[in-house]
Amino acid sequence: MPEGKLAGWALAAVVAFTPLLLLAQSDDGPILRPHKSVPPAAATATLLVMCDLSCNWSLDGEPKGRIEAGASGKSKAGFGQHVVIATTEDGLDRVLQISEARSSGQTVVIVELKPIRSARLATQEKATQDADAKAKENPRLEPERLRPQQKEGILDDTWTDPDTELMWTKRDNGQNVDWNQAAEYCKDLRLGGYTSWRLPEIDELRGIYDSRRSEQDWEKVSTSQFPYHVKGQIQLSAGWHWSTLGGVAGKAWNLDFRFGKADFETLDVSTNLRALCVRPSRE
Repeated sequence: MPEGKLAGWALAAVVAFTPLLLLAQSDDGPILRPHKSVPPAAATATLLVMCDLSCNWSLDGEPKGRIEAGASGKSKAGFGQHVVIATTEDGLDRVLQISEARSSGQTVVIVELKPIRSARLATQEKATQDADAKAKENPRLEPERLRPQQKEGILDDTWTDPDTELMWTKRDNGQNVDWNQAAEYCKDLRLGGYTSWRLPEIDELRGIYDSRRSEQDWEKVSTSQFPYHVKGQIQLSAGWHWSTLGGVAGKAWNLDFRFGKADFETLDVSTNLRALCVRPSRE
């Protein structure tokens, strides 16, 4: 074959394959083609929860079991903030604590229930002393009590929740009370033949909140016109009702039966706050 013709064919082959090579290079070629990225596994940390009293605890609303006094419990959790709730075994004292896990290591959460219990006992003791002092100052006067507008000893004035078997008064106390007055009111209540009435835990109040709402409710112009959403045909005279002492010193839980919102309030506040009492039905 003539040398000139062979050189021409070689040049033509190079020209023909050049676009294909460029295209392959622009797409990184079959070897350099990028691989699909694999998302990293969710980062987790370990929360180590320690209680100074024997307690039952939960993490972000999920029950985690019991912790002996001075011992600890642990659970895996994602990075970020978490809600730890610890409650004493008798259910009377509770601490809600926000903890943040920032690394894959161990985050220690120390829950102090003793100060909460001490504050509650001190408050109850003071209320008892104040009541005794009033009685001594006015021995001829009937003790000042905040009594409900129902007759004593009539079971029709109570309602038992079939889901929890807790017995509730069908009416609250009917007037503004601070936390000490609310606690004393329930403690002194004699209704349905029972004397073991008390203020409810915040979860117990949530249990009788009826979350079902009609569209007409939301169309009300003023929030004060919203109906009270409560089960069992319980008659409420205000939206907010006291609960037990909370995880903040000097404050107690309360619940709004218009919207189901739980909050803390200082013990001396009484505006629009009422007492609704509860007791175990099987006791």
